[in-house]
Amino acid sequence: MKKILLGLIIAVFSLSQDFDTSEKALQSQDIDNQEQSLKDSKKGNFVIGVFLGSQILSLEKNYYANSTPISTTNNIKTVPGLSYALKFGYDFFIQPKHFIRFYTDYTGANLFANLSSGNTILHNLTLNVDYRYHASKFVDVFAGINGGGIFLDTQHLDLQKAFSAGVSLGLVFNIIDSIEVELRLRFMSSTLKKIDGTPDLEGINLGATKQSAHFSDFINTSIGVNYKF
Repeated sequence: MKKILLGLIIAVFSLSQDFDTSEKALQSQDIDNQEQSLKDSKKGNFVIGVFLGSQILSLEKNYYANSTPISTTNNIKTVPGLSYALKFGYDFFIQPKHFIRFYTDYTGANLFANLSSGNTILHNLTLNVDYRYHASKFVDVFAGINGGGIFLDTQHLDLQKAFSAGVSLGLVFNIIDSIEVELRLRFMSSTLKKIDGTPDLEGINLGATKQSAHFSDFINTSIGVNYKF
């Protein structure tokens, strides 16, 4: 009788150990499946986006009477305008909640006419890298860097070409799996040089015979819609 009871105890203990091992294996497999499912759904996707916003450039003007500088109370003007942009890129999955987005971006802007440059159109083509963090189900935050080329077509200061570099900050609102709304703020600098030319009306009123003009400090604020596939 004792042998039978001992055998039953050993059998029950063995079965419980096997059940516990199987349950742990199923739990581990379920966790692995969940992580793999997340990676499969977030491993990467192509992105196309369109944007509208505002563009601000700083224009520094200096006037000269022959070679003598003429001092003015405010020789730095803000030149605003309307911007539009198109982007195309790819999201790379790093780990849950972390992404890297590589993309090319074209931004154009029609700047409001001013005395020195007249009608001005900006073209900016950049390569960009953004780091994105999935803060919640609906919101991502990102920061990135960019570099590229600028073409500034002005009415009075000719066509200017230069390199550009800058940083981007923003928020992404996840509407559905394939659609997101992006708010973006960009700060950029460039290698645009000073252009010497004839003085504008303001300079003529100051008695200037020559002036120099220099565009710098690009700031772009825009909102856009991205389609992911």
